[in-house]
Amino acid sequence: MRDTDRLLIDIENRFDEGNSIEEVLRYLRSNGFSVLDSIKVTMRLTGVSLAEAKQVVHTSEAWSDRRAMHDAFHRGLIGETESLRGDEALRGRMATKRGGGAL
Repeated sequence: MRDTDRLLIDIENRFDEGNSIEEVLRYLRSNGFSVLDSIKVTMRLTGVSLAEAKQVVHTSEAWSDRRAMHDAFHRGLIGETESLRGDEALRGRMATKRGGGAL
């Protein structure tokens, strides 16, 4: 059995014994697990959706020092997506004015 598998079994046992999800997230982080790993484990232990698990991890004390960085990343991603959407709309309008199809 891999060390990761043993650790996951330990985490499940801790949760079953009454440890809070916050305690589990702190344990995960202290053992080198990532935010993504924490989200997956949260979903596995609690049965919540991906969106709910992301929210739990994002607002946890265990990952609070990364919150500002993650928020900035998401704002940038949304801004870029909106920019690309605007570029697509502009290309469509230009093609229509020229009487052609999309670029």
